[in-house]
Amino acid sequence: FAQCMVDTLEALRVYKRARGVSTSQLHCYLPCRAMGTPVAFNPKDPSDERFDGLVGIGDDEFQAMRTGLTELMAKVFGRILAGADAETVYRTWRQATLPLVARDEIERRGYPRLFMKAPNPAREPRARRADRVQISFAFDRNLVGFIPNVVRSIEANTSHGMTYHLLTRGLTSADMDAVQNACPDAAIQWHTMDYWLSKAGRGGLVEHTTVSTMDRCALPNLLPQIDRIVYLDVDLIVLGDVGELYAWPLGDKSLAAVTAFRLGVWLEGSARLSSLGRERAEQLRHLRAAASVAGPLQGPAFNAGVLLMSLEAMRRDGFTAQAEKNFEAFGYDDQTLLNCYAGGDYAELPQAWNVDYRTYFRTDAEPAKIVHWKGRMKPWHSDAKNHHAMARTLELWERYSA
Repeated sequence: FAQCMVDTLEALRVYKRARGVSTSQLHCYLPCRAMGTPVAFNPKDPSDERFDGLVGIGDDEFQAMRTGLTELMAKVFGRILAGADAETVYRTWRQATLPLVARDEIERRGYPRLFMKAPNPAREPRARRADRVQISFAFDRNLVGFIPNVVRSIEANTSHGMTYHLLTRGLTSADMDAVQNACPDAAIQWHTMDYWLSKAGRGGLVEHTTVSTMDRCALPNLLPQIDRIVYLDVDLIVLGDVGELYAWPLGDKSLAAVTAFRLGVWLEGSARLSSLGRERAEQLRHLRAAASVAGPLQGPAFNAGVLLMSLEAMRRDGFTAQAEKNFEAFGYDDQTLLNCYAGGDYAELPQAWNVDYRTYFRTDAEPAKIVHWKGRMKPWHSDAKNHHAMARTLELWERYSA
């Protein structure tokens, strides 16, 4: 600790003696400006939420910020140095920041929501056992060869009748014939999606995905005659009866999914879009605020690879049009958009319905009903056997290969 303090003081002396500094680092910019050293702040990603309120501010704004923080610290440290107990210190902080929180809440309410929902959502009737189970996949030519594995796993573990809605991009008639021949008993309906989002680019999609991942957001309008559907990614195997998932009670919720992380963590990464950040940092700051209006950003969020969707409720909310608008404006991917739409308010499925392959062999977990190869590594990759967790689960994938 002592050496760290010595190094820090030496760095401050260097900053103080400098004629001028140009930096992309916050920990260099702030002390330079505080000590009066001329400094140019050029962050690589201005949309980074750590820089909110710091990029491009003038001397008066900086001084107001410094004065406000100094006054807050003086109140709190005054209590600490006077020997106050922890509860008194926390109470002092809450009282001192109460006006700031109230001001922020008023400002936040002024932002438009990313998604508007219809008032008084109706409770959706539970799916009847006699209903055919509606299932959807979205993919392009990169993944068409792996659809039969997933379909075979579904058919092998259910007694329900299935209808598969395949949302595709770039497929040829030969590709479609190959899938149908590999699954001769499957009732398949094909939906070509090349027209949708054709001019929107990639936005903030992660590197190992394509725009096909967005197509699940089109389902409410694409299938107006269907009230609910199970959406599944292609990189998974179904070991349970998907009819149980299809019949899961939604109540007044639009979605059912397995909770996987906190929404704030996901938004923090996906809002920092290199394609937009350099040009629209202020717009993205407003976007984060708008996303927070829907619900607590530190609330639960889900992986969108396994979903039960109330298409009727999502149509009523106008979800597809709003998702398209937000993707084109901000580049948010399907998973982020769906989580922003839900705002933490969704029917939670048991973990067994979306088990990460890396945790499949945990002995303390409920037996998996769906095993999902999330992330970059997939079971069809040539080097899959070289990865320990992947190698242990390859048998599941290969079990349903031709």
